[in-house]
Amino acid sequence: MASKWLTLKDYNLSWNSTKPIPWNLKNRFRLILSISCLLINAFQLVDIIYRYFNSSDQPTPSDFYAPLLNIASFVS
Repeated sequence: MASKWLTLKDYNLSWNSTKPIPWNLKNRFRLILSISCLLINAFQLVDIIYRYFNSSDQPTPSDFYAPLLNIASFVS
């Protein structure tokens, strides 16, 4: 009887089958763009946290969600 747990062989994956990313111009541009988007979202989140603690007009909890969701979607 076969095991019910999936392994790397079921997905045809192994450490030996992975290929390095070709660092052509397109992939370099995509990397720079993704890092810059991540930094922009992180700075937005830091700004909201700063205004939460140091400002009279405190942001609402929903203001926290947009940068967090952007960062989470980027990471996933």
